[in-house]
Amino acid sequence: MQKMRDTIRSFRSKMWNMKKLSQKTIGFAVMALGLLLLASMLWFLDELADLSEKSCTCGDSCTMEHFEIPLIFYLALAGTIILFILGTILALSQGGGEVEIGENTVWIKRKSKLSNDDLQAFELLMDEGGTCFQADILEKTGWNKSKVTRTLDRLESIGYIERRRRGLTNIIVLTR
Repeated sequence: MQKMRDTIRSFRSKMWNMKKLSQKTIGFAVMALGLLLLASMLWFLDELADLSEKSCTCGDSCTMEHFEIPLIFYLALAGTIILFILGTILALSQGGGEVEIGENTVWIKRKSKLSNDDLQAFELLMDEGGTCFQADILEKTGWNKSKVTRTLDRLESIGYIERRRRGLTNIIVLTR
């Protein structure tokens, strides 16, 4: 039973960490997307020019205008450059920290308003995927029972957690 509970906790923790992307990572991904778009546009332009040359049957004395770059290409090029610049700004900017994907954004905003002990318990709950046994908090923090109870009382009074009684222990759940 304990092994299964640890496996579930480990899985929840990994899923939680997968939802976090650093601003730098997102910036580099946007830059890579911009470069990929640029490369595919240049390849398409080259193929269009080759097709235009091959379609002429007049030979070297042909006076036909061969290939003109369409306006839509210039618009797409401008959009790709803007995308690359935005990716660069995201990757190189100092602020922002982590960008949350999903509903956990509320939890991150709440962290800045907590004292050290409250923050430690709150982060432990976040690392556990939002739910944890009260006994686990006691074990992982090394605090005594009364300190854990007082800390959870404060978090519950401001609406950040909810305690659910399960037998002789409590399950602590972060509120949404």
